Amino acid sequence: MAATLAATALALAGCTATGVGAQTNQQYQPGVGANLRTGQVQLYNALAVDNGDGTATLSTVVLNTTEETQKLDSVTATGADGTEVGVESAPAIIGPGDTFNTGPAATVVFTGDSLEAGDFVNVTLTFDNAGEVFIEAPVVARTTMYADVARTPGGSS
Repeated sequence: MAATLAATALALAGCTATGVGAQTNQQYQPGVGANLRTGQVQLYNALAVDNGDGTATLSTVVLNTTEETQKLDSVTATGADGTEVGVESAPAIIGPGDTFNTGPAATVVFTGDSLEAGDFVNVTLTFDNAGEVFIEAPVVARTTMYADVARTPGGSS
């Protein structure tokens, strides 16, 4: 009886020995893009696709977690080195609980010398009801994987 009790105690101890930092408790992000999983407006797989002409298109899924419509009012950006990056953006309206993919319509296009694959761009999106959302997005090379990401505002590939 004592041996069975000791064996059971040892077996159960293994279940808690890894603690709350166990690998299964860590967020896993397999994609190249950056995620912002907190706040009223969340961003998923945010990245800038290098268009090869000194511009890059922001591709991210925007999730509105509020019960109000959110309108993208403005976008500002800087390169990883702090240099200003030009931005051309179109308004986007995201309904309550809805998502919006910025890539196919090229809702946000960056212009600047610091927009080559391997770099990062610091992006601030300002929404009318949720305020500012900041993310550091990697710049990636344009490949067939990003064929649906438009090169110019309005959706031209």
